[in-house]
Amino acid sequence: MAEPRSNHTSNNSGTGAAPPTIPASYIFDPKAKHSHTEPIFAGLLARNELAVWIGHEKHRKTTLVLNLAVCASLGRDFLGFRFAAAAPLRVVMFDYESKDDSIDRRSSAICTSLALSDEDRTRLWDNLRIIKLRDMIYDGKPVPKIDACKQWWQQAVAEHPADLYIVDPFRCLHGAAENDSKIEETLRLIRSVFRQTTIIPHHTVKSPRKANENVRLVDDMRLWSEQCRGSGAIKGHSDVIICQEREIDTDDTEVVYIGGFMKDAGDIDPIPIVESAADSFWWIPQTKLPAALQKSFEALRGSGIAAWADRKGVSETLMLAGVSRATAFRHIKQLIQRGVIVERPGHGPDAGITFAKADGWTAGTAKPKPAGRKSTMDFRTADLNEVEVEPTTFEVDEILRKLDADMEDPATGPAT
Repeated sequence: MAEPRSNHTSNNSGTGAAPPTIPASYIFDPKAKHSHTEPIFAGLLARNELAVWIGHEKHRKTTLVLNLAVCASLGRDFLGFRFAAAAPLRVVMFDYESKDDSIDRRSSAICTSLALSDEDRTRLWDNLRIIKLRDMIYDGKPVPKIDACKQWWQQAVAEHPADLYIVDPFRCLHGAAENDSKIEETLRLIRSVFRQTTIIPHHTVKSPRKANENVRLVDDMRLWSEQCRGSGAIKGHSDVIICQEREIDTDDTEVVYIGGFMKDAGDIDPIPIVESAADSFWWIPQTKLPAALQKSFEALRGSGIAAWADRKGVSETLMLAGVSRATAFRHIKQLIQRGVIVERPGHGPDAGITFAKADGWTAGTAKPKPAGRKSTMDFRTADLNEVEVEPTTFEVDEILRKLDADMEDPATGPAT
């Protein structure tokens, strides 16, 4: 019978012997106090992770990555993913592709879309630094590949310290053959140089010419991700794989589906997002829900419950409506990601899950004017000119009672 091994190594070969190949501190000790993952955007990205962001060329990758960078710099939620870090992050983006004018147009439009105050804009540009590598290369400045001159990149990181690095696109950062499994060495090099959370947007291969050979992201995300250009080692060595694909909807609306999968959490089902306004460069979840998700949303609206303490409470409401437990939790996650309901963690009066508005205004009491009885709970699609919004708790039963009283005809009784 083999003797149990100790987690501590010993060196009995004398005082002049070389140190062990693997130091004892790198051997897992179940009795030790372990560091816990620190989420940045809950359910999407955490500290010290390497994320590859996959998408076809000109499918809005750079714009969406900039959206994420702005949210991280301001400490705001990104799409339906709650900002969970203790404080806004310092973000450095190495941009190989964008012109100075393009960066200015995008960032200015985003600031306008978010209605940022002067103080917010100062905080944003204190925390966000975009390094214009395209202009440096154009002016003949040296920008070597990371695998050709590690020292240059180490110096760049030292001069521009950050909590989150973005290098866009991946193919410009390195000189290795992407179809060779040796690309894994390049990814290890990236981890060792940046030593912080790092996002590398990456292109897919060209789509097949025949439409019936194309796989849509929204239909099979993991199969779609096989279009990632280069060796499977790129995905295999990454902690997070974010996938996005642009489509044109049946009503000619440009829709981008964004999803993802990772090592230690469940998949992020593709979320349809749209630009908040023409040329706003700010993307938000699409309000239109697929039939199955709409059914769950209607079940929540029809429950008469204004708020829930946690996801378990929401799931119980859905299960009472006939939704299976597994489907209930999946739909809750999707409704949060789409901005239909909002989750606020903690134990204070504002904690819990409530109905929300996808375009950013705070969930509150939406009281229709008596002239047109629009569903009091369907305030996501209501015209803001037709409702008065108060930032108070969404008291469904009370609103309905008052609405019925407003529309009651003294001569005939309650409206039907």
